[in-house]
Amino acid sequence: MNYPTRILSLGLTSVLATACGHPDSTSAASADPRAAAAQAIAAAHAAASSTITNAAILDACALISLADAESVLGTSAKLAEHAKNDKHASHCQYDAVDQSRGFNSLMIEIHNDENAAEATSGMAMHRQMYASDAAGNVYNYAALSGVGDEAFLATNKVPEAVLAQMPDMLQDQQMLFFIKGARDGNLITSYSGKPRSSDNLKALAQKLARHF
Repeated sequence: MNYPTRILSLGLTSVLATACGHPDSTSAASADPRAAAAQAIAAAHAAASSTITNAAILDACALISLADAESVLGTSAKLAEHAKNDKHASHCQYDAVDQSRGFNSLMIEIHNDENAAEATSGMAMHRQMYASDAAGNVYNYAALSGVGDEAFLATNKVPEAVLAQMPDMLQDQQMLFFIKGARDGNLITSYSGKPRSSDNLKALAQKLARHF
């Protein structure tokens, strides 16, 4: 993998801090498969940083429009971040215009891998983080069909008692990862309030995968 996922890294740090208490320690990494997978992904990024993939970098913001983002966010949105000049990846983020009810955003990233084998290897690392037994108490994991060569959706678990008491104060995430050929993509939506359907996020992933 050639470009670290920003939101994923932040979310993973938080999860590891909760689960292990020492997310940066070697002992914690050996005890928690998510920590070990995170270290493996970081090592893969570092190893690939000295080479440049020949395939053209796709512009995430050009492929997922403002209207597309609004279909996921459920409200009017604005472009918040656009990075397309990295030699390995492009990044796009849309935020809801109205943040009075909490954060509501959609992040899209497209990475160029060195080859299909590297993309598959990176996907396996992500799967380990979200589908392992250790992650089962934190995330709901579901393999997806019809999106690229391989895809999955991970959503954070919210205890029913907490959801019933303060639904509008909860921060929720839907994280969709997929690969196709020597490229991988991810779409992550973060929002406050009650859980929402992931159907529109899946539709956007299918649209994005068609360009790979």
